[in-house]
Amino acid sequence: MRPVLLLAAVALIAGCDVFPGTPEPERTRVPGVLVTGDASTPTIRVLDQIRVGVPVRITVMTQSLPCNEQGDTEVEFVDGAVEIRPYDVTVVYDPVRFCTAEEKPDFPHTVSVTFPDVGPLLVRAIGATYEGTPQVRELGIVVR
Repeated sequence: MRPVLLLAAVALIAGCDVFPGTPEPERTRVPGVLVTGDASTPTIRVLDQIRVGVPVRITVMTQSLPCNEQGDTEVEFVDGAVEIRPYDVTVVYDPVRFCTAEEKPDFPHTVSVTFPDVGPLLVRAIGATYEGTPQVRELGIVVR
């Protein structure tokens, strides 16, 4: 094997840029892909006992994908519900580099919310499916 090819192969395996001037990956903010929501990994996690005027942490889980990184989270009160919109960041590399298929834990998007009134309320997670279509999951809670 020629020394130049050997050096390029070693650099590629080590994760180095083989070609100088390779651009940084393009990062795009996208709605997070909501986890399927089984008993071991619920889509929405919140305490059973919620008190009016006391901050409570609510977590919405999104799936980690090979080309994604955890992004930010938006929260808003809308018509008897608290809507939580988790975002992740899709990282698109140039054709020389590619995403790894390593197993990563799901992304927890946690917000702190203080409920001003007592009564029933919906926690609504608004994200996406793998295909990018909108997906909504809801959990009913009671604020005491």
